[in-house]
Amino acid sequence: SDQFFDMVLKAPSSIVMLKGADHIFEMVNPLYLQLIAKKDVIGKTVAEVLPEVVDQGFIGLLDNVYITGKSYIGTEVLVKIDKEGNGELTDAYLNFIYQAYKNNEGNIAGVFFFINDITEQIQTRKAIEKSEMFFKGVIENSDDMITIMDPTGKTMYASPSVQKKFGYTYEECLNLNIADVIHPDDALIVQGLFMKIMTIPSVPMECPIVRNRKKDGSYMWVEGILTNFIGTEGINAVVANFRD
Repeated sequence: SDQFFDMVLKAPSSIVMLKGADHIFEMVNPLYLQLIAKKDVIGKTVAEVLPEVVDQGFIGLLDNVYITGKSYIGTEVLVKIDKEGNGELTDAYLNFIYQAYKNNEGNIAGVFFFINDITEQIQTRKAIEKSEMFFKGVIENSDDMITIMDPTGKTMYASPSVQKKFGYTYEECLNLNIADVIHPDDALIVQGLFMKIMTIPSVPMECPIVRNRKKDGSYMWVEGILTNFIGTEGINAVVANFRD
């Protein structure tokens, strides 16, 4: 019906109707044409329009759905598309479903498929994961110590070098407040610095040399920098960089 085709044209997902065992394009919406960067596809087979997907296994998936009638759901599937027609393949990540449909006689006539292009989300996630791995590697292999604290001075994160030099486990570090480890004679110095950095966000401030208590009860002289990132989205904490 006209209402159905209007719905397909305006759908927020790519929608395709394939006919027959050769998977001939019977109907596509604009989003799908945009995804594959093609125009004239009606009456052609998927293999003709997108020969690059044959070896990627997508024709085999369509064959199986057409033969068995069992739907196929793909999640975060990578497909390489020749958008320019020059053999240069572009990565696209898709969530999709292949679903068989029947004719009036009750026989499978073809396959519908619905696609959501999630390429941007996946690429963003991968970039974040790569960045996190890089900084994790830098932090975990550095002799400099890093702690991340809430506004009260409670530890939210302690780098491996903190655990190694002070003897605390990571879990023990998370139960510590800065007030628990500062030498009593240095407590007022650190308290004053904490109060000062709370009024000056995002500006690194040098901390005078003070004594921090190790797990065995002895003290280590440390110097470093405190920065108030409480108002910075994604950090929302006080970051301390210090060394023995």
